[in-house]
Amino acid sequence: MLDFVNTVHEVRTGVGEHLPGPPDLALWARRAGVVGEVEHRAIAARIQAEPIRARAAYRQALGLRSAITRLLTGGEDQSDLALIDRWRRRSAARQALRRTDAGLGLKWTGRPDLDLVGARVVEAFIELAASEDARLISQCAGPRCGWLYLDRSPTRRRRWCSMQDCGNRAKVRSFRARVKGS
Repeated sequence: MLDFVNTVHEVRTGVGEHLPGPPDLALWARRAGVVGEVEHRAIAARIQAEPIRARAAYRQALGLRSAITRLLTGGEDQSDLALIDRWRRRSAARQALRRTDAGLGLKWTGRPDLDLVGARVVEAFIELAASEDARLISQCAGPRCGWLYLDRSPTRRRRWCSMQDCGNRAKVRSFRARVKGS
């Protein structure tokens, strides 16, 4: 679910969209494991068959991403909670309790579409927000990043989304500043 928030290059500003259209959202969902291959193919077919509806669902999913981002970074208001709750209720109306190989579970009863992606993101968000892991959510200190991650470091003092990316850039900036100052 944090991967969905991090589909923007700069989370703090919302600049740098990594999902420029409905097909990109569907592909992200497949790669992130939000939907399976069969569901992905069905969603891609729906996007092709109903491009106007897919574009509207895509815009709604990006609105959901913004609301989740604000909730996880402390900038939320009641409208963000209401939006996520609407997604939850709408999703619940399209699911039914069914027996599965693993026991009982919820099964999507409608045709797979981008709403299924949003529904699964909302489920993951609620599960994370209600878990002990919620206190581990941190935001990258990179000035042009802000990606969210779970800080499972022993001291909980991790500062960067990854040392290979933002952490390395920060170390290079620090080194250059020290050399320039000498």
